Amino acid sequence: MDANDYLAWVRSHFTESRTIQIGTLTADRYYQEVVKLSNTIRIYASVAFKPYVTSWDIQGFNAISFTHSNQKEIPLVNQEGVLSIAVLCGAHIDQEAIDYVSKNPMKHFAAFEIPAVYDLTEGALHHFKKRPLIGYAYYGFIRRYLEQNFDPPKVTPSHGNNR
Repeated sequence: MDANDYLAWVRSHFTESRTIQIGTLTADRYYQEVVKLSNTIRIYASVAFKPYVTSWDIQGFNAISFTHSNQKEIPLVNQEGVLSIAVLCGAHIDQEAIDYVSKNPMKHFAAFEIPAVYDLTEGALHHFKKRPLIGYAYYGFIRRYLEQNFDPPKVTPSHGNNR
């Protein structure tokens, strides 16, 4: 899968998107509201391609993406939260970038900041795997959301006529 195929696959999961500039990268930006445990979660996802992704790249992309996500038009009220997802896809993902996104995500008051990287060469989405105590009830949902919307199914080549 190349970058265009990946970005198109992600885009197919959302009804609304727009293009924004995050640093030097042009990113697809998605918005969705979901209700989880009687709370409304505003989900903002930014996805962009960079041929070689380093730890600094994903940290900067994630920070700017979160800043865009947390610009409130109205103050957050009880039972509302923000989920900011920043995904950089690339053909070469630095091990330090994988280590960075694998750590527990940043938590803020009524907000989660989730960085991830998608390795186009390996066909693998890297993100946190642990379930921290604070926010415990939401992390299973967040991981499933990441896997459903940002981790395409693996395609295995068929070999002949298997009956």
